Amino acid sequence: YFAAVLPRQVRDRPAGEPVRVLSAGCSSGEEAYSLAIVHHENQFRCLGRPLEIHAIDLNPSRIRQAELAEYEGLSFRAASPEAKERYFGVAGKEGRLRVKAWLKVPVRFRVLNLMDLPDAFPAAHFDAVFCRNVLIYFSEATMQRACSLFHGALKPRSPLFLGHSESLLGRTRLFRPERAPDFIYYVKESA
Repeated sequence: YFAAVLPRQVRDRPAGEPVRVLSAGCSSGEEAYSLAIVHHENQFRCLGRPLEIHAIDLNPSRIRQAELAEYEGLSFRAASPEAKERYFGVAGKEGRLRVKAWLKVPVRFRVLNLMDLPDAFPAAHFDAVFCRNVLIYFSEATMQRACSLFHGALKPRSPLFLGHSESLLGRTRLFRPERAPDFIYYVKESA
């Protein structure tokens, strides 16, 4: 996402202004830490801008697990041995790895209901929103409400990333679909 979408959005911003990302429905934190890894590996494309990842979930136990930042097994199915060594250290438990402290710095976890987003963050605060595999559990009315909340939370022409099984095609005029080399994302339309 950093390599394909975000750099062209932030290149004209004032130097030092952070890139702000929301991971909505962050569960146990893998996505938030993956975003921190991608940013670290592509900092030059974001012109050295600092990163803020706000990761929210309704479930307090999932947030505690995310803050602990210990993972095993399937969490590493796509990680190279080099990436595991660079970004993770051995946790006290057999077979578990812990996210290194320096990688946790840009990530802020918070128990928050997605429907309370406007009370938690200023309007037009985020450069990107990731909400993968959450909307599939919503009714049509709740999905429409979530889209409206994301629209309000995003800066102009900023992207919304959904899971592969989720689509907004023909369901809202708040976002228009865009195609990247191997995925579709949605861009905030003007109000």
